[in-house]
Amino acid sequence: MRHTSLFAPPGDVPCCLASVLDPTDCTCWRRVVAPHPTTQVQAGPSPVRGRRCGDCAYRPDSPERQANDGDRPRFVPEHVFYCHDGLPKTVAWVHPSGAVRMADEDDDYAPIIWSGRVWQADGRPALVCAGWAADNRGYYAARDRPGTPR
Repeated sequence: MRHTSLFAPPGDVPCCLASVLDPTDCTCWRRVVAPHPTTQVQAGPSPVRGRRCGDCAYRPDSPERQANDGDRPRFVPEHVFYCHDGLPKTVAWVHPSGAVRMADEDDDYAPIIWSGRVWQADGRPALVCAGWAADNRGYYAARDRPGTPR
């Protein structure tokens, strides 16, 4: 995801066609992530995290829930939600002019995604979020309960 407030640096010559049309739409900025992701990913399934992490999106006090008026993240059974632990995260944005903008709370994680799978920065399969997995188990238990309409 591209940061929404990366303006073209001031100067006499626009840096890209987008900034010629609108300086607030500069497309030259490049994401800097840490930890630096590997190019070698490991085979194998994505394990489910044993417990929710300290800032799990499914915890009542998480920033995601606070931004959503306390509601849980929307559960969609066919869209696996991965734990952010071990995923590369945006730490800064760099412009070819040398301008640097440090990341803020609007910046996001930048996982390795290949063939519909997600990996951690070190190449291990990403962990499935424990909160999402609990909702997933509850969803299928309720759905498969005798007498439950489908």
